[in-house]
Amino acid sequence: MMPTALEEKLLRLLEIESPTGGEGPITDWIEAELTGWGWQVERLGHALSARRRGGGNGVAVGLFGHTDVVTDLKMAPILTDEDHIHGPGASDMKGGLAIMLQLASVLSEAKLAKEPTLIFYDKEEGPLADNGLKPLLAAQKDLHDLALGICLEPTDGQLHLGCVGSLHVEVTVHGKAAHSARPWQGTNAITTAGDLLSRFHQWKPQPKEIHGLTFHNTVTVTTIRGGQSRNSVPADCNFNVNMRFVPGRTTEEAFEALKEFVGPRASLKLIDASGAADVVLDHPLVQELLRNEPLEIAAKQAWTDVAQLQSVGIPGINFGPGAPRWAHQAGERLERLRLQQTYDVLERWLRD
Repeated sequence: MMPTALEEKLLRLLEIESPTGGEGPITDWIEAELTGWGWQVERLGHALSARRRGGGNGVAVGLFGHTDVVTDLKMAPILTDEDHIHGPGASDMKGGLAIMLQLASVLSEAKLAKEPTLIFYDKEEGPLADNGLKPLLAAQKDLHDLALGICLEPTDGQLHLGCVGSLHVEVTVHGKAAHSARPWQGTNAITTAGDLLSRFHQWKPQPKEIHGLTFHNTVTVTTIRGGQSRNSVPADCNFNVNMRFVPGRTTEEAFEALKEFVGPRASLKLIDASGAADVVLDHPLVQELLRNEPLEIAAKQAWTDVAQLQSVGIPGINFGPGAPRWAHQAGERLERLRLQQTYDVLERWLRD
């Protein structure tokens, strides 16, 4: 089966390597394509927004997509079979970018009920402090007036509402160094940490239902290190704890809850904090979409940039063609039918 125009855009995006921090070439190509179709582009570093020249009177909405890809795995080559397109970032989230570009090429002069702004940005897969969307939103204040933002993150064609917040916290258990031949002269921080690590292991996800959707508070130890040398009693044991928390809970409340759980056993240092995003199921544009399209809805049990949109007053939802189960995988792929179906939903929504 020959690739469609939409699939050809995805294949071209897959050919352009775009690791986090190396998004310049793909942003250059996207900018050139948009300009060639007559869109007005405003660029800041390796992030940009694009609007139709002259625009229209439709409700202002935004489509958002990050251009970077996780590439620290042995990635499979780019290829197309009967059902899937394979390649680094196919699901997360170059399939979504291809949809945005196909919409731009088809709708540049169409009469639309909703006036789209397309936002492409870099460094989403890294720390929030480096995320390219944040400075773009700060520089282009008119984006704050968007009635709704759609992040085309992988949702497998479902409508994922809200998102959980995320904390990364360095937990340090302190001991006392000594020679390992005389361990009674010290306190082993690694073995002392065992009790606390066991409590983390036994911690159960805490569900919370919001608008009929179930989110979970979770706590996961993701890295650990300790010790100075093979013949020394370790003075410190450090581990990273990633806490995910449900919409309606602030980063401060989540951090305080973690401090209370750890108690006096260790010291805590907040490394990175990303807020949660509310469930906007009652938003008129979301309700319109659900009336017209047979979409399943689900809680977004992950952090996405809808939280950044909310921080500047833009209600946001997640809707994209990629499959979360294939994101960040060596064999990443995207279902061809899902790509087309998601595109069709968004084109109808913009037109009607």
